[in-house]
Amino acid sequence: MARDVRAGLLGEPKDLSPWPKYLYDAEGSRLFEKITELPEYYQTRAELSILRDRAGGSSPGRASTRTC
Repeated sequence: MARDVRAGLLGEPKDLSPWPKYLYDAEGSRLFEKITELPEYYQTRAELSILRDRAGGSSPGRASTRTC
């Protein structure tokens, strides 16, 4: 886990997308991805919106749209 976190934080762009493998099996990950796409699950979209607003265009193309 530490190796994945380190690699993700040192990468460009920074990415912690391997994280779900420590929380979910393959089916759980698939279901979580589907859940985050539902209109009722606004959290991911809200977080991405905040990050984009705060970035202020200082680093175009760097924001990842990946969820967990």
